[in-house]
Amino acid sequence: MSQAAAAQKESNAYSKRIYVVIDRDMTAKTSKIIWSHEKPILEEIFGEGRIIDTDPSAMDEGFSTKIRPDLLPHNKSQDAILPPTESSGLGHLFIGDPETEYMRLAEAYGKHAEINQLIVEKCYGRFSDGRFQKLLKKPKLSDLPVAQLAGLLQAFGVEIPKNATQKDMLALASEYSVEL
Repeated sequence: MSQAAAAQKESNAYSKRIYVVIDRDMTAKTSKIIWSHEKPILEEIFGEGRIIDTDPSAMDEGFSTKIRPDLLPHNKSQDAILPPTESSGLGHLFIGDPETEYMRLAEAYGKHAEINQLIVEKCYGRFSDGRFQKLLKKPKLSDLPVAQLAGLLQAFGVEIPKNATQKDMLALASEYSVEL
């Protein structure tokens, strides 16, 4: 396991969505939203220190909630538009299947350029070793951010009252047997 993977494992209890800038070279910088467990893989590809955690407020530059009326020809009113920092799921915790995620990373990032080995395998070892599963431990419902919990409840068809608190949502989750 790489040093970056070991540091990521120690620093976070759960993998969450983060906003980074990939410093590819002097002229190319790419911003991307990733899971925190992807950062060591990107550092393996682009080099240590070239994946920079970035303030998410940069995503909201130039954002406006106002839509020109001519863009709404049939309906002169529109639902409230969320800024990118709220609609992108930043801070959401990983609640998926570790094996499926390992396979996604293997397909997304492929093999290492210099050695005949998957990059995800170089960073985290083989899936069967169990290190990747330990890294992606499953959070409890109470650990989820409010926006993620609300989205999960809505996906299960639970109607959430306006101005519901996290405590209210957890009670609804219990009532409707919503589990991760």
